[in-house]
Order: sequence, then structure tokens, then C-alpha cells
Amino acid sequence: MNPIAIARVCLACLSLLSGPLLAQSGEPIAEPDLVRLAEELAEELADPVIPEWVRLAPASITNDSEAQAAAGAVYYQSDDSHYDAASRTYFNRVIITLNNESGVEDHSQIDFTFDPAYQTARFHSLRVHRDGEVIDHLPAQSFRVLRREEDLDRLCYDGRVSAIAILKDTRVGDSIEYSYSITGANPVFGDYLYRSFSTAYSVPVGKETIEARFPKSMQQSIHYRQHVTDYQPSIEEGDGHIIYRWEINDAKPVLSEGSIAYDHDVWGWIEFSNYKDWSAVARWDHQQYRFDQKLPAPFQAKIDELLTITSEEERASAALRYVQDDFRYLGIFEGAHSHRPYPLETIIERRFGDCKDKSLLLVTLLRNVGIQADPALVDTDYRAGVKKRLPSHAAFDHVVVRITLSDGSEVWVDPTRNYQRGRIRQIYFPDYRYALVVHPDTLDLSPLPLHDGSASKLVIVEEFDIPTYAGTADFTATFTYTGRYADSVRGYFVSESQAKIRDNS
Repeated sequence: MNPIAIARVCLACLSLLSGPLLAQSGEPIAEPDLVRLAEELAEELADPVIPEWVRLAPASITNDSEAQAAAGAVYYQSDDSHYDAASRTYFNRVIITLNNESGVEDHSQIDFTFDPAYQTARFHSLRVHRDGEVIDHLPAQSFRVLRREEDLDRLCYDGRVSAIAILKDTRVGDSIEYSYSITGANPVFGDYLYRSFSTAYSVPVGKETIEARFPKSMQQSIHYRQHVTDYQPSIEEGDGHIIYRWEINDAKPVLSEGSIAYDHDVWGWIEFSNYKDWSAVARWDHQQYRFDQKLPAPFQAKIDELLTITSEEERASAALRYVQDDFRYLGIFEGAHSHRPYPLETIIERRFGDCKDKSLLLVTLLRNVGIQADPALVDTDYRAGVKKRLPSHAAFDHVVVRITLSDGSEVWVDPTRNYQRGRIRQIYFPDYRYALVVHPDTLDLSPLPLHDGSASKLVIVEEFDIPTYAGTADFTATFTYTGRYADSVRGYFVSESQAKIRDNS
């Protein structure tokens, strides 16, 4: 149901924490007992007392044979999602019925993800409903806390861990009821908040309840927007709070046909945000970047080298190639660094960084060689659909750079791409459609220039030399790659062995 509530089977047992810890002075301190830390977190998970502000109807198990048959391995009886802005707490209760052996195998493990650096997590209930009897597993349940790094294949690391309960003695026909809460928010966002809820899934749901609770003092600042859903909320005021509540009965599954436009929503959802506008998002994100940092010696040497290049465009091209080629991509998104770049000294010492780090590096480099540049936020998946969303930090998943040349023209570049060559005005930049420039004077999203399709192509010229019909012939094929195809084939030639390249030719 809710993406963080879906049980998963395959669990990669990675360490709870990684990397050396630093004291406030910056000096390394002794490594803690990582196993003990995980055990302590696990011991604190069980708490049968739900938050006092959560309003729950009694657990109800229905025997809708038609709906259960249509659901497959598991039928979602109900999904209750509650959010309290004052305490930054999310509460979720789910009741599922295991329809067959596959459901028992795949859904007898319950887990959710949180970041122990700034969040606390609790399991409030773990019950099995069987033949009219309710079996409470919470008192005797053992828990595990594991760090799994689910984005490891994308070279992304973060500090999140999974709280896991593996239930014993589950059977076909059982209904499992579980609830949990996660309290806390990343301090990088300060007083800003964002929360979203799904209203449609690829499986049927008996009853879904969504409740979002905000202090009345936030009534003027909080905004909500619905996407691909006609369900309307009830809005209550009282006890110093304003409460938005949706109740959805017998939600039919929504299936994606695939190959749909980037900005087309299939599943309904609701979002809340207290950013006033896109300008507020830009100002918040600008605070995460420090462009007045002391320049490390190797960085200053690179600046001095670039200053010897007289052509502005060639200087910009050389700066981009340096950041793209000399610093590999790797993201460590722990704590505030989910949205805040690491210091320049750290990036240069590591010689790696994510999109934020590499954008900070490139912008600082360009500004120090007399070229104006700014980071900019884009959404690589939703693209033009970002215009439909409420202003918030959650509307973006990538950072690029806008270069403003002395003639006033703009060039957009992505410092995380590899093997780009050619003049700065001609290199390939994806069609992200809109960007939010990270600058205190930004007022709105900026439309991005569409990529000229004719600039990215593969031209194949085949020549046959046939001197006689009875003799041998020569065949020559010339492949010319431009734009994104050239970027791709450069990467192919340096990553594959010559033998494999010859074999595939």
C-alpha cells in the first residue's frame, strides 16, 4: 500500500553505520559497537501506545470474496495514514489478508524505513486475526534494524535503516494488522514541510483513510493540491488545529499501460506544502550553498590554469570537462547532505560527489574565472509535470548548472554527465523542460530550451566496392555520432574491451 509499508522479502544485511565518525573538532573518534547500536534501536521499537492525536476506527475484517479474488496474493482491507505537522510524526496502520501461499511467503515480513540521525520509529501493533481470534504478536516480537542501501546500484548512500519484524506462524486466510509511527524531520528543511499521500494503487483497497493535522497557526501558510483524484476532504477546525481528512471506500486498482508521457499521472495522490511559492524554494535552497568558501590549493591552481585561456567559451568548456572527468559521481546523502553540498575541501579531497557537490564545484570554478553561473533544480522523471506540483523541495531530484555568458546568452550543462566534448554551446543537455535557478532573486520556474533533435543523431554511410561480379568486394561502413549519441559511444569505447567492441561491430 503506502510505499514504505509494503513488506519486502529480500533483505541485504549491511552495517548500521559506515565511515569514520568525527568529533566537533573534526578529529576521528573511536568507532562505536555497530552491532550494539542496531540492537539498541531494535529494543526500542515496540510501543503499544499510539500517538494521542491519532483517530482510528476499530479494526474491521471483511470477507469480500469477489474483492479478495481480484486482489491476488494479498487483499488490503484498510490503510490508515495520519500526519501531525506539529510533531512531524507520520502514523500508518495497515490490515492485509493473506489469500494464498504466495501471500504468506511475501507478506509475513513487515518493514519500514527511517533515518536514526533525526527520526525515532515505533511499532505500535502487530496482530493476527484468525477465525475470529486476535493474536497479539507485539509483546513477544523480536525486531531487527538493518542498513540496506537500496540505491547502492546508483552509487547513492544514505543513513536510512529498515525496522523489520518477521512474523511467526502465519497462515493462508490470516489477516495481519500492523501499525507504526516515524517522528522527526531532516533539520535541513528548517520550518518548511512537505508531505504527500497516495489515493490509488495497482491493487484494490477496501478502505483508505488519510488525515493530515496542522496547527491553526499554519492555516494561512499550508497548501494542498490533489492530482488525478476527485475525492474531496472534510476539513475540521478545533483544539487549535485544522484537520484534512479523506475517506475512500472500495478503491479500484489503477493499472499503468506503460510508455506514458513523463508528466502524465496515472495514480492519484495529494500533496501538502508550506512553501509560499517557487521563490521561497529557491531562497531556501540558496542557503544550502556556500560560494564564499576558502579555495583549497589544488582548486586555486586549476583556476589559475583556466585563466590562461582567453576564449570565454573555451574556458567554460575546460571547467566543465574538469568537473565531469576528474570527479567521479558518488552520493552520500546522510543528514543535511541530502540537500546540502559538502564543503569544497571535502569534495576535492574525495574527488567524488553527487549532483549538488559537482554543481557547487563547477559554479565556484566558473565564478572565479569570470563567468557567471548558478545551480538549478530539475526533475529528471516528471520534467514538465513539475509545473503541476505545489512549490516545494520535493519537486526536484537533480541539480544542474546555468551558465550565463558575457553576451547574455544562457547555456545549461549537467556536471554529472560523462564523456561530453565539443563547444560549450553545442554539448547535449536533456529536455528537462523546467528548472528552478538557485538564486535569491529567482521568482519562478525557468523554461529550458528544447534539445535540437538534429544535433543528436547517428549517420551511417555504407560503401561497396565491387570491381567484378565474379571476384571479391570491399565493404566499408562509416558511423558518425553527434550529440547524446556521441556522449554514449565515447563511454562505450572506454568501458568495453577492444575485443568486445570488435565482436559487436
